[in-house]
Amino acid sequence: MPKNEFDGISEEEMEDFKALVVQFYGKPWEEAYALFTKEIAERLGRKDTNKSYRAPFSADAHDLVMSVVARFIKINGKLRRAGKKILNFHAMLENRISHVHHEELRELSRSARNVDVGDIDIISQTALIDREMERSEASRIEAECHNKCLDELPKHVHDIFIEYYDVDGLTPAERAEMRRRLALRVAGIYPSEATTEATADAKKNLDIVLSKWRRKTLAPCKAKCVEEHTYVDGRPL
Repeated sequence: MPKNEFDGISEEEMEDFKALVVQFYGKPWEEAYALFTKEIAERLGRKDTNKSYRAPFSADAHDLVMSVVARFIKINGKLRRAGKKILNFHAMLENRISHVHHEELRELSRSARNVDVGDIDIISQTALIDREMERSEASRIEAECHNKCLDELPKHVHDIFIEYYDVDGLTPAERAEMRRRLALRVAGIYPSEATTEATADAKKNLDIVLSKWRRKTLAPCKAKCVEEHTYVDGRPL
């Protein structure tokens, strides 16, 4: 990661970032920041990366995490200056991680090309990295298009989607309970008054509503967005 990655970040942006992380994790700053950087490292480690490139990614792990942190601080600051805020913490974090992951793959590709191309192993490695970059770029575009289209939904629908799918860190039982309560709230039923039949109906109705918005609004919007960013032979249309 370039040493100047954090250049230009103001004290106000740092304070806003600290407040956001503390609020999200519900822990004091030091603990919250440790959880934040740990999550970044784990998400980077779960990226679909060929095992041949795990070594360079591991060697640069700390720098990559810091790059994500810096970019997250900057986008949070940019949104706040515009009078906005991060609506989906994990979605924005995944977006920044995807950018860093793709750029690292691109750097690996450049490095491979600077080695003697007479070596067939190097040629093979470069081709593999190129394919990895294509997959990474496609994933990044899909994620960005999904978030863009999600943000264009009516606010009440957007909020339901965010709450329904923001289940990172929850056990299956906790996830089921969270979605049960969401379904009851959307149906206007107090949990203490919900019968088994009413709960089942509320969950079914919520699934129907989410499915309708996914099929009729989100899916067409995302498909159009992805199509507008389609690449042919590595070059934008």
